[in-house]
Amino acid sequence: MTIEAFGTPFIFIVFRYKSILCREDAYLLERVRYIHLNPIRAKWVSDIKALDKYAFSGHSVIMGKVKRHWQDYECVLGLFNDRLGVARRKYKAFVAKGYDLDKLASRVCELMHLEPAELWAPGKERKQVAARRLLCYWAARSFLHEILKK
Repeated sequence: MTIEAFGTPFIFIVFRYKSILCREDAYLLERVRYIHLNPIRAKWVSDIKALDKYAFSGHSVIMGKVKRHWQDYECVLGLFNDRLGVARRKYKAFVAKGYDLDKLASRVCELMHLEPAELWAPGKERKQVAARRLLCYWAARSFLHEILKK
């Protein structure tokens, strides 16, 4: 959901019990990638190609395989390109790079003394939340460095 306040657009990611305000594009994209890769991590789908068609993820809407009138996919695709086809290809490549997130997650787990399964498992224990926050920060920072190089 996109709203505008004080002349600045903000993105809300709405979950079942809470919403997150995203003020920066890089943070929004990392959250989208993290959320959309969850079915692969949970082994509900085997790979990115299967994720494209997985009806229970917003990724399939962004890729144009499933239609949902209430999901705003244009705000995400608009961050990649103005042309829909090009934007979808760039978005898919961005999500696929999320597999590199597993390497980053390993570093976070090592630093926070967590097992990888604990990082991805459901729950809101302090250590788990702190590790996820660090992972999101590092991933967003890595993404920004990648963009600034171009």
